[in-house]
Parts: sequence; structure tokens; C-alpha cells
Amino acid sequence: MILLRLRSEAELTSFLVVAAVAVAVSWLVASTDVAPIDPLTAGVLAALAAAVVAGAVWSEDLWPTVAAGAAAAVALVAGRNAGALARSGALYLGGKCPGAWLTSTG
Repeated sequence: MILLRLRSEAELTSFLVVAAVAVAVSWLVASTDVAPIDPLTAGVLAALAAAVVAGAVWSEDLWPTVAAGAAAAVALVAGRNAGALARSGALYLGGKCPGAWLTSTG
């Protein structure tokens, strides 16, 4: 958070709210089949929307809060991908495509 140059308690609160909203929306979309988008996209869009709202409500300046929201969105995507890489040994950003060719071994 020091690298983001969050100078006040309002900016810090905004960043934490943005991160919490992004994770909650991403989890909600992943656990239900209601939304037509994938969890990573939903988390990024929720983080950016929450950053704009939090910047307008709590912060004195809008742009540092939006930048912190973008950083939270990038951290969410990077964290999910790093976790998938650690668990499976490969990056899987989505499911199998319908009609995808099977690789032949042999």
C-alpha cells in the first residue's frame, strides 16, 4: 500500500473496500451460474466500479483511488493465475472450448 502512495485514511479505506468488493463479486460469479461472464472479468469490472464510487464518496481526489482500484484488479487476476499455476502447473484462464481439438500423444 505504500507503493500505491495512499496518503490518507480515506484512500486506505477506499482501497480495502475496493479489494473486498472485487473478491466478493468474483467469488459470487464463480459460485453461481447466473452471470454470463467469467469470474476474473466480473472481479475486474467490480473493482473499477467500486473504485469510482469509493473515490467519489470517501476520497478527496478521484484518480488515486481509481489507480488503487486498478491495482487491486490486477492483483486479483495475478493472484488467481499464480494460484492456478501453483496448483496445476499450468495457466488455465477458462474452461475447455467446445469443439476444441484433442491433442494426440504418440
